[in-house]
Amino acid sequence: MEKSYTGRYPELKDEQFDFTRAVVSMLNSRRYLESQGFDEAFANYDYYDTNSINGKVIFPEGSIIDNPNFISLKDTSQKDSLLERMIDKKAVFKRFGVNYFYERDKVIRTRFKTNEYDFKLSVIDTTREVAIIPVKWFLIKPRGFAFKYDILLNKGVITDSDLKDFEKHKQELKLAAKSNVILNYGSGSVTNGSNPAVNGIKSVEQVKPIEIFDPWKVEIKELENMVYGGRK
Repeated sequence: MEKSYTGRYPELKDEQFDFTRAVVSMLNSRRYLESQGFDEAFANYDYYDTNSINGKVIFPEGSIIDNPNFISLKDTSQKDSLLERMIDKKAVFKRFGVNYFYERDKVIRTRFKTNEYDFKLSVIDTTREVAIIPVKWFLIKPRGFAFKYDILLNKGVITDSDLKDFEKHKQELKLAAKSNVILNYGSGSVTNGSNPAVNGIKSVEQVKPIEIFDPWKVEIKELENMVYGGRK
């Protein structure tokens, strides 16, 4: 038996995120799944459906994280720290030119998987989705982003208890995606700092992104020519 759900935030009818805000949703969702004991999936194949950056992320001082760098991180805490640094430094995303391999629903993809559950967390490029025709066909540079999460439960017999757990994960990921601050999960409990209790959640702590050593420093000669969010 299978049960699945796909959620996204914000919806198309709402104002879309910038890149930094979308990464906050991904980091919060990852932290929730980690707090529930789910392990991150790492693959030696099919990278774009497991862990990937479909382009490159550029930091203000010129360092870059591209797809080979990203998929080489085989430690969940390292990947979380990298996402924190993207948020803290307000890094920007740039696609690799015009090519047929660019998939807008996989700007950043991470995945958590068990024998029964499969969670796909994706920062997606919504630039063309929210534009009007025919303008959308001329928009190449990513300007709007959202966060999408796919949940799949695959089990021989799905019980009422399984459905209750499924609904819990669905609602908690929704809360994680909507929070505009980085959340800290402890003993499966979290709030966003403004609400003392959300769905019975007990504790709250806002976490400041931490500094990490960035081993991938390269020179960027023309950052000033790069457009991000309509601004040079």
